[in-house]
Amino acid sequence: MFVNGSVCYRQREDFERLLDKHTRTLLSPKGQPGIQGQKGDSGIKGQPGRDGIPGPKGTPGNFGPSGPQGPRGNDGPVGPKGDQGPKGEKGDTGTAGVQGPMGPKAMPKFQGPQTITTITVNHGDDIALNCNPGGYPPPEVTWAPSNDPLSQGRYNKAQDGSLVITNTGYADEKIYKCKATNVFGTTEKKYQVIVKAKPVIVNGPATQVVKPGDTVVLKCDTIGIPKPTIEWTFPKTGTVMPKGTSQNADGSITILHADAFTEGPYKCKATNSMGETTKTGLVTVNGVKAGDLYEQIQCSGTGSPAPTISWTKQGSQPLSSFGGKYIALGNGELIITTVDNTPVCAAGIHMGYITQAGGGNVVWFTENKQQPYEAHFSNSISSQL
Repeated sequence: MFVNGSVCYRQREDFERLLDKHTRTLLSPKGQPGIQGQKGDSGIKGQPGRDGIPGPKGTPGNFGPSGPQGPRGNDGPVGPKGDQGPKGEKGDTGTAGVQGPMGPKAMPKFQGPQTITTITVNHGDDIALNCNPGGYPPPEVTWAPSNDPLSQGRYNKAQDGSLVITNTGYADEKIYKCKATNVFGTTEKKYQVIVKAKPVIVNGPATQVVKPGDTVVLKCDTIGIPKPTIEWTFPKTGTVMPKGTSQNADGSITILHADAFTEGPYKCKATNSMGETTKTGLVTVNGVKAGDLYEQIQCSGTGSPAPTISWTKQGSQPLSSFGGKYIALGNGELIITTVDNTPVCAAGIHMGYITQAGGGNVVWFTENKQQPYEAHFSNSISSQL
């Protein structure tokens, strides 16, 4: 570091004076203070001190002026469509255009054959009957049967003249006529509408309590298109019509002389190409007479092909020729109605299966063993008693 020579000299001179003064002080008594010397020159400036603790935050200044507007950003995605506003008022009628050339004159005419067209629809579906005739001037289209179907609420006329029928039902099954008219004449087109529907039993067999000897009528009133077929299932005989029972033209059944054999559930089933439905009624006979007993006999057989089973009374004709007293069911059962002696299977007298080629028999007797019954087994291979 460079030091001024005169400064160094003065400092040495001051040091010698201080040393001399100190020596004299030690060697001689203290004298009177001398005259105060002149103030010395300022010393060398020291190093800066450490930074002080920051003072509190000052009050914010005023906002500066707004900067210039930046460039426009990219367009965002299109938002959803808003609700439609109210319909505006009808504008003024414009001026009429120049009349065009006269077109060809023609009376109304439909394409294709003029025969009646059959339309088949399922119950509850919608249909449209087309009516779009040619002709000039354009013909006016009207629809009919005898009463205007457009007044029924479910009938609507489309802009092209078609008749739209919603939620079709039985009442819509009829012939419809589309009439097209202009100044040169009128022509018609006809439709036959057929409504197909699953059967519905509107009045099924009722549960009844009857007395012995009563006549019982069980109803099965149905609606459906095509017309449903009626099939009954009986308590003791399945689908085989029992003794004293007949099916009437309207599908109901009549049971003459109710007895113990009459009791049980009766199921009516109505079926057509659209589906089926059933209803069941229960018949109870109060106070069964002793002569009203019946018996069911079960017989089963095996073979290939499966054998058919028929029944005879020993020494008599096949039981099927005895009318309603004997009922042979397809599952091998024999039902004997109004018996005085209950048939029982006599142990040691009957056999369940016959193995010899010559055949054999299965025999049932009444309790007094006066009325034996035989089951016959047969298929295309052989026949067995």
